[in-house]
Amino acid sequence: MLIVDPPPPHLVIDDDRDGEAFEALLPHLESIAQVAVHAGWHPAEVLAAMVNWALAHTSEGAGVETTLEMLEEARQRLLDSHET
Repeated sequence: MLIVDPPPPHLVIDDDRDGEAFEALLPHLESIAQVAVHAGWHPAEVLAAMVNWALAHTSEGAGVETTLEMLEEARQRLLDSHET
């Protein structure tokens, strides 16, 4: 059985809790990826599947426009992190 740490008590649902959620879920995401790779999937295929799953669920829950905004923010963070 998987155990995920709950959100910190000082944060409420209206706070930006994405970072905390990422930290709580990271070991499980890494575990899923490792299991898939050991089963024979290429790491790039596993990551593509995870991205597609996240996009599908984000657009279902938050809508296409919000999903596109999130993708643009992620794109900009990626570009900023690779600037020389």
